[in-house]
Amino acid sequence: TTALQMALQPPQTGFALQADGKMVSASEGVNSNEIKVTRHNPDGTIDTSFGTNGLVVTSFATDRPIPHTIVVQDDGKILVGGRFSQSTITPLLVRYNNDGTLDSSYGVGGVADLSSVTSLRIEDMELTPDGKILAAMGINGSAQLRAMRVTDAGVLDTTFGTGGIRSFSGISYVASAIKTLPDGRFLLMGEGSTDGVIVRSLANGALDTTFGTAGQQTIDFGTGGNFTRYHTIKVDSSDRIVVAAFVSAISTPNSVDFAVARLNANGTFDATFDSDGKVVTDVLTGRDDLSTSATIQDDDKIVVVGYSDPAAGSNQISVVRYNVDGSLDSTFSGDGKFDFTASSFAAQRSFGSELQPDGRLLILSGWGNDFQIARMEMGAVHLFGSDTIDITDDDVLQDFGDAPDAAQTGFASSYPVTKTENGARHVDAGPRLGADRDLESDGVHT
Repeated sequence: TTALQMALQPPQTGFALQADGKMVSASEGVNSNEIKVTRHNPDGTIDTSFGTNGLVVTSFATDRPIPHTIVVQDDGKILVGGRFSQSTITPLLVRYNNDGTLDSSYGVGGVADLSSVTSLRIEDMELTPDGKILAAMGINGSAQLRAMRVTDAGVLDTTFGTGGIRSFSGISYVASAIKTLPDGRFLLMGEGSTDGVIVRSLANGALDTTFGTAGQQTIDFGTGGNFTRYHTIKVDSSDRIVVAAFVSAISTPNSVDFAVARLNANGTFDATFDSDGKVVTDVLTGRDDLSTSATIQDDDKIVVVGYSDPAAGSNQISVVRYNVDGSLDSTFSGDGKFDFTASSFAAQRSFGSELQPDGRLLILSGWGNDFQIARMEMGAVHLFGSDTIDITDDDVLQDFGDAPDAAQTGFASSYPVTKTENGARHVDAGPRLGADRDLESDGVHT
């Protein structure tokens, strides 16, 4: 359970995972000029070393600050980006020290000076290789793809675009997500009323014409309708680009479904992913399914998180996992889909997701004043020194790995093994371990 809450609808939050496994979340505050930032330990307990009992409340001179996204620097400093919503929209960007205090070396008292940037908001942001912030900028007004770069000192980087803002003339989409690349280039995604676009840019903001067509690729799931949201862009271990969205449903008018596309590094659609590089999933048949975030596992399986409405006015959190070829992963919950309840409010929705280094999935979700972080096992069960497990030898093909040594290091003293010259074996003549492991790699006991 977190101390987050909502004031305006639809609610916005930020969610990020630190390198040490701690989770940082942000939301609107109790008062209209505040935001809340919380931090939890990897086991879900409150991190009392952050702020006051794990909570920081920051007040601003400008009203209606709303966080959208969080980035954690390598030195542990935390950046929260979003918008000020009172009167003229302006970007919000604030930096905290690792203990939750405002970083006075950043901008003005910890807040980046972006007052000259009007009618734009930070939708998503990432760090560049040299430590600057690169942000996808949503816009109030005529659609045009835009990015903003801010220096490590918290001021606009005037070497980028015009005064720190790069406007991609003629690309009439609203920026929604961004991904920086190790060589300094970046991918910027935008959304229109029925489709989306990705551009790849050089570090200086110029279009990379080796990508797609003249530096851009349009994504259209072919479902028609005007209910779309392109929210996540990721890169997998083979440098393929993964896009997650929700789009108008094919089968049911006026409803929406999860959508995933995968592109090759050069911007062409990956034909090994559902034959055309695009897949649309009706999570709950005939109901609204709105994805909100996505992650990529180490094995390049794609996990998309969102929410569905099994009944009008009542939502549930939905998780879908796709195989590398784009098919639903039947090893995940039997059919590739899983749902659960995460809040006492029926209108609950998901906001962000992250994969921990051990492969478990974290999901921030909720509504009202009941926001929670859930953790899911995504594969093998993780065992620790105090855990116990019953094992039945049913001759299933299995490589049992190395045997314990003579001192049974890592095992309880009661573990039922005997030492033989070939290694260790269970006392009930179960599977042999140790020196003959490779000879008996099928795992069938002798």
